[in-house]
Amino acid sequence: MEVAEQWIEKGYPITKVLEILEIHRSTYYDQQNGKVEEKTVGEGRPIPGYSLTKMGEKVPDEQIKEWLSELAMGEGFADGYRKLTIQ
Repeated sequence: MEVAEQWIEKGYPITKVLEILEIHRSTYYDQQNGKVEEKTVGEGRPIPGYSLTKMGEKVPDEQIKEWLSELAMGEGFADGYRKLTIQ
């Protein structure tokens, strides 16, 4: 938005500047009126460190990594993620 403001201050038409920069007019005016808030990245849910089997048993991530590396190394090439997921 700072670039748009610089060009507008130099006298270029607002609509043309926003069109070139691919900024919607409503976004520009909302920011001018203080309606747009900065987006922050939330931390989200922490990674649990395990997955559940179909029976509901917890399997640690380290065990899953070990199984996947054994499967990938056993045949001499890495299978696709879908095949490894099924196995």
